[in-house]
Amino acid sequence: MATRTLAIALFLTSILTLGVPASSAAASGSGQPRPAIPISPGETAREVETSGSCPTFSWSPAPNGGDSEIAIYELREGNDGVEPVRVLSRRFPSGATSWTPARAECLPAGGRFAWIVRSVAEGDSVSGEWSAARRFSIPASPSNDEVAAALEVLRHHFEAGSAAEPSNGSAAIDVPSRQAPATRSAASSSHVPDGVAGSAAIRGELAGGSGETYGVLGISNSAAGAGLAAINTANGADVRLDGSAAGATDLALSEAGIDRSSPGSETFDIRNSGAGTMTLRVDGQTVLTSSALDWNGLANIPAGFADGIDDDTVYSAGNQLTLSGATMDVVEGAGSGLDADTLDALDSSDFVTTSTLNWASVRRRFYLTTAPSTGNGALTACTEPGFHMASLWEIWDVSNLVYDAAGMVLTDSGSGPPAGTTGWVRTGYASSGGTGIGTANCNAWTSASLSFNGTVVYLSGTWGDFTNDDGAAEVAFRMSPWRATSNTCNFPNPVWCVQD
Repeated sequence: MATRTLAIALFLTSILTLGVPASSAAASGSGQPRPAIPISPGETAREVETSGSCPTFSWSPAPNGGDSEIAIYELREGNDGVEPVRVLSRRFPSGATSWTPARAECLPAGGRFAWIVRSVAEGDSVSGEWSAARRFSIPASPSNDEVAAALEVLRHHFEAGSAAEPSNGSAAIDVPSRQAPATRSAASSSHVPDGVAGSAAIRGELAGGSGETYGVLGISNSAAGAGLAAINTANGADVRLDGSAAGATDLALSEAGIDRSSPGSETFDIRNSGAGTMTLRVDGQTVLTSSALDWNGLANIPAGFADGIDDDTVYSAGNQLTLSGATMDVVEGAGSGLDADTLDALDSSDFVTTSTLNWASVRRRFYLTTAPSTGNGALTACTEPGFHMASLWEIWDVSNLVYDAAGMVLTDSGSGPPAGTTGWVRTGYASSGGTGIGTANCNAWTSASLSFNGTVVYLSGTWGDFTNDDGAAEVAFRMSPWRATSNTCNFPNPVWCVQD
């Protein structure tokens, strides 16, 4: 056993390190077949990396028309250096020149290997020399072809109905989300902005690229699909354009529109950075900008305005007006009540202007409430906006007042106040509940008691003989045109109101 192990070690050392043919003990003697020649994978002078873990082994046909045999060794690091360990061997019938391992026989990722081939005569009686070894390695991560093959398997799996498919559209595969590493290498962090260092299902980065390079590239051959699909099921942004590299606010794209969330003013440009022009269309309609807005860009322009000049409207002078070209003058004339000579003689101080216009320059309004009130409700009985309970001295001269239409009217009131109807009125006197007419005021209109009195006034309805209410003659009314009496504070009376 020790002799056999030593022989194998010496044999592998010769073919794996020296790269020259070694004779098999079984192949000595005359009639030995000429050796087959390996083609790929690997090279004899150096170790090369394959594109996947299941490379296709190819060799030249056996010169004598016999079978072919290959042997694959894994080059493992041991205490005494590289130790070749045989992991796979296959014999193939005459005419075979290539072989691809089944998926279950694929070589482990990250491994280093060497392989050899030889011719075998019919009946195993005579075997040719082993070829020089070709060395190769398997990449530590799956190749693009392997990923594509895996996705193709999953696609067939979905199409067979073995798993639920997405209801909207389709994708090659849904990649589970994985947490981004807590730390990144210095080379990586120099290329990825901090603003996009969160979790990602797929992360694309092309460090140190130049020219037309892409972190992620999506290509679709479907008219109903897209090169890249982005969906946010939590109603957030579907796509976020990071602005940290340019010192700008991030731009969020969603079905609702474009959002650049910032407490300050933001500007979003749509431009042609080349030498060409820019035409902006919305729903097929060209959008006119301030730099391009002119008459030619407006629709439904009334006739006569297309040239930008209003030259189709005819103006005529009315009463007391003259028109000369584009100038209109005011003139005095019959029916106008305007006399230029009179106006010329007046000073500007004779006119009421906006700076002097107030209630002193117009007539105030007054009225008698339609609803009666006891003495303690008189002060709040004037409910019309801008009116209050009147003092007799505010409404004494009714000829300088205007009766408001909100007040009580009788059949023949017309636009004036009612006659012969009493109403509470302020006296201008100190608080009193006595019986004196002109002094009684229901204790300053706070009482509704039968024990106290207040003053009421009314416009006289007797225009003939000047007599008192008891029929006795008198020379004239002392309060003409008003007459006064008193009532107990519990008796409801209307209230006289006057404008503020």
